[in-house]
Amino acid sequence: MLYVRETKKDVETAARDLEEAVRRNKFGVLHVHDLQKTLKEKGVDFPNACKILEVCNPQRANQVLSANMTVNMALPCRISVYQEGGAI
Repeated sequence: MLYVRETKKDVETAARDLEEAVRRNKFGVLHVHDLQKTLKEKGVDFPNACKILEVCNPQRANQVLSANMTVNMALPCRISVYQEGGAI
């Protein structure tokens, strides 16, 4: 599933604001991947900033996984904030 929204914020601000919104809506942020930083550590100079948030609502995950364990392949949910072509 792909749902795209543009913002005037920079990647850092948009990711931070998204993380706060996720928490306000009773989801947890399990991890934030900094793709650009990780690739740089691997010797790849990737030009686009990209933060990937892994989010989860533990109660809902329990319900879904109890009904169908194969859904674990889609969890946690991932939300990306990235720069591409000058847009965020």
